[in-house]
Amino acid sequence: MTKGTSRTTRSASQGTSATRSIPQNTSDIHWKSLSPNTRQHIHDLVLSSVPVVLNSIRGTKRKANLQELLDKLITKIDEKLETHQVPKSSKNSNFDYSKLHSQNRALELTLAQELEQISQMELQLEHEKLLLKEDSKSLAKFCSDKKAVDSRNKMLQRNKLHPLLKEEIEDVVEIDEELIKFHFKPPLRDKSSCLYDPEKDDQLCEIEKSLSLNLRSIEKNTQTIDDLVNEIDEAENSLLQLMKNVGLEDKFVEK
Repeated sequence: MTKGTSRTTRSASQGTSATRSIPQNTSDIHWKSLSPNTRQHIHDLVLSSVPVVLNSIRGTKRKANLQELLDKLITKIDEKLETHQVPKSSKNSNFDYSKLHSQNRALELTLAQELEQISQMELQLEHEKLLLKEDSKSLAKFCSDKKAVDSRNKMLQRNKLHPLLKEEIEDVVEIDEELIKFHFKPPLRDKSSCLYDPEKDDQLCEIEKSLSLNLRSIEKNTQTIDDLVNEIDEAENSLLQLMKNVGLEDKFVEK
């Protein structure tokens, strides 16, 4: 700082901030640099908080990265303290160091608790990600099964059966009630350990409602096809009996 310049400070009062300039001569008289003992004390305070921060982090790699970042931060603080100036203490000033120490201790405990809470939330987030991955796989499989059922139904509906043509339909489509229960009633999870509640997810509820309607439609269509197949079988048996009675059974077999 050169002569003729002034120091600018900010002060806050009743929620507003104001900027005032301090003349250089006033700064030289009433401001001073921090003493080596003060700088060392601040350095020790900052350094003593490092283990608390590192212990709140899980993972060796993350701790190493954080340690490197904290080292750089402490170095910058030390460099700043060498040139930083503060108002000179008054002879009448009377600091209650025990009270300040108690306040600092309370802040440290609060910080430690919040860091622990953040760590627990990170674990919970990882757990929720795993659950989401499992649910996504289940939903993908369910959609694939539904697509296969829809394709089979369309094929059966397009297939025109002739009364004299014996058609053996294999792999009749059946609605697997257990599969439906599995998708719409997944295993119960401990709600106290989950931040995500599927019952309050409007988008998921809408998807479940749509899938339920589609499954009911599939079941209804399948029942109609099953009835049609049974009727064809009965008609075929009646026709065979009739042809047998008139001696035309051999011709039907040749066809």
